[in-house]
Amino acid sequence: MLRRIPEIRRMRTTQCSRAGLGVVEVLVALMIVTIALIGIAGSTSLVVRQTFDAAKRRAMAHRAHTRLGILASQGCSGASSGTLTSSDGTLEHWTFDTAPPAFGVVSDTITWRSGGGIRVVALNGAFPC
Repeated sequence: MLRRIPEIRRMRTTQCSRAGLGVVEVLVALMIVTIALIGIAGSTSLVVRQTFDAAKRRAMAHRAHTRLGILASQGCSGASSGTLTSSDGTLEHWTFDTAPPAFGVVSDTITWRSGGGIRVVALNGAFPC
């Protein structure tokens, strides 16, 4: 009978150390999952910012294209250079000049602030007078 008691104690000690190892493994796995989730959240934030920036660039390119259409509809005698500042801080500057043989040349530059700094869209075009 004395021999069985030490064997039982050895078994309990081994089982306890195995249970502790399982907790460490679970903690390491949780840390890995946490780091992965933080990475996914960061990537999502970047994608949202880039999508917003692309939409803003598209809107500014459309605005510059519209300015070219307005100046073309006025003809070479009515078109002129100018500057416009919107309420959101967007600055649009366009220049108009004539070029031989009877063409109107327009250069439109739109500048605005975004989270990544100052952005610029430029459009150059020409139309017959």
